[in-house]
Amino acid sequence: MVRIQLGLEGICHVVPSLHWFRWQFVLESSDAFYTGNVYSKELTVKDIYAKHTEGGMAVEVTRAVDGVRTFLHFAQRVHVTCTERQDGYEVRWRDMRFWHNHKLPFGVDVTLDRDLKVVSQTLGWRKKAWDPPYV
Repeated sequence: MVRIQLGLEGICHVVPSLHWFRWQFVLESSDAFYTGNVYSKELTVKDIYAKHTEGGMAVEVTRAVDGVRTFLHFAQRVHVTCTERQDGYEVRWRDMRFWHNHKLPFGVDVTLDRDLKVVSQTLGWRKKAWDPPYV
């Protein structure tokens, strides 16, 4: 139903909620991820995340980091962003399956300096235990 209503081809994950006839979905097309909700037969797209990101060399350097390699081993729908800061770069790897309220709480954050050397890395959840998604 999600693919037909959006008119897109790709892989679709539909996750039930705790309420009757309510689901969340992530549809991966060739160029973007679409997230949204299905309530009864009404479909709402919440966010669209482009698959291709800027920061090529910084992103490639982080692929060799242990936390990113571990994350990529079990993550299924991966979205990566790179932000340039005054002191270097921040590369964020996220698993799209766990989106909630316009946020992507599960992933890896890697901070690089200007010479593309790893300063820090963090793997895990960026949410409080009592906040959804309840995984």
